[in-house]
Formats: sequence, structure tokens, C-alpha cells
Amino acid sequence: MLERGEGTFTTAAGSSPVVGDAGTLRRYQVQVEEGITAFDADGFAAVVEQVLSDEHSWIASKKWRFQRVAPGASANFRIMLSTPGTTDRLCAKAGLQTNGIFSCRYGDNVVINLRRWTNGAEGFTDMDVYRNMVINHEVGHFLGHGHVNCPGKGRLAPVMQQQTKELQGCKPNPYPYPDGVHYVG
Repeated sequence: MLERGEGTFTTAAGSSPVVGDAGTLRRYQVQVEEGITAFDADGFAAVVEQVLSDEHSWIASKKWRFQRVAPGASANFRIMLSTPGTTDRLCAKAGLQTNGIFSCRYGDNVVINLRRWTNGAEGFTDMDVYRNMVINHEVGHFLGHGHVNCPGKGRLAPVMQQQTKELQGCKPNPYPYPDGVHYVG
């Protein structure tokens, strides 16, 4: 795995339809750091679109709608897949220490660490579940949500719990609205 890239990014081509029935529209771009070969910008964008359009994701709140926009278009935020070294450098701008492991949100940037995107985290046996969780968690920060703790042993972890670090006795949960209606916070 590439540990440190050049810090330059390729933006996924094209755009997506608006997803969500109601709420504020947030336009985003998807980028992959140049030098990463295991995932390309268009493939990463397809996963991000799937996560954000899921009926259990943030659109279930009816507060948010999302649309991926093409390079050069006006975007509210970017979702970036970057090497551990670049993630550390970018997240440090917000005073965050990602230690070559964690992802973050700083300003209008959701930065997903390649190491975790590739390997997941302890307690996650399904990479799709982990990837859904990390996208929803970091986008949740962009939407104004802070961290919360596990509400009790054996319960679903809130998506805004730092599940990447520790499940605290909770079950892994990739969604803010696991039943499509009720927020788990």
C-alpha cells in the first residue's frame, strides 16, 4: 500500500442525480489521490454515491439531499481518498492527529484514509459495512454532528460513535438511520 502520495488528486468524472426527497442540497466532488492504484476516482465515486443515496443514510432525515458534481462545478464539499501520509498532513490543518490510521473532516473536506479503506477496523468483518460507516461518519461531521458514545452493550453503535477506534461493546453500524426512520445517536 502506498504510504505517502504527492498530495494531488484526480476528481471523478461526471455527476449524479440528486438523491433525497427533501432538505438542503449539498453538492460534492469525489477525489482520489494520484498514485493510489487499488482504487480509481470513478470507482470510489460509485461507492460514495451508493452510500449517500441509501435510504438509511443522511437522506432519511429529510434534512439533506446530495448530488455528486463534475470537476469544475461548484461543490459544497469534497470526499477524498488519500494515503496515510497525506491524510495526516491534511487533517493536521484542523488540529487533528490521524496517526497514519484514521480519517477526518476538516473544513469542506472529508478525508478517507487509504489504510482503513483497504483494511477496515477491528470489530468489522464486512468491508462494505466499514466503508459505509466511515463515509457516513465523516459526512456526518460535515453536516454538523459531533462524536457520541455507545448507548449500551449489545446495542447498535451510533454512526457518530468513533467505531473505527473502539466499538465500546456496541455492534457495528454503518447508518445514521438503520431502520430508515429513526436516528441512532
